[in-house]
Amino acid sequence: MAHGLVKATIIPEIIRLIQEKYSVSEDKALDMFYTSATAASLADDETGLYGQSALYIFSLFNEEMEGFQGMNTSKQSPFSRSGESNSRPAHYECAALPSELLRQGV
Repeated sequence: MAHGLVKATIIPEIIRLIQEKYSVSEDKALDMFYTSATAASLADDETGLYGQSALYIFSLFNEEMEGFQGMNTSKQSPFSRSGESNSRPAHYECAALPSELLRQGV
C-alpha cells in the first residue's frame, strides 16, 4: 500500500479522536491537526510515522497539545525531551525489536 493511501486511511480516524477528546468541530479538528508538528512529521515519509496506528499518532498529537497548554514557551519539538537530542521520532524501520532481529538471523 502506498504511503499516501495509508495516510488517507489514518488521518480521518485521528481527526475523529481529536473531535472527541477536545469537543471541537471537524473543521477545528482538521485545523488543529494540520498545524501541528505531529502532522508535519506524518507528512515526512522519512519519519516512518505513517506505519504507526491512528491511536499512536493521536497520542503524539495529544502530548504535543498538552505541552502547549502547560505554558511551554520554547520552540522545542514535542518529540524531543531535550533540545540537544534528536527532534524527530526514530525512523520506523531502524528501531527493530529484538524479536525482529531474531527472525532475520541477526
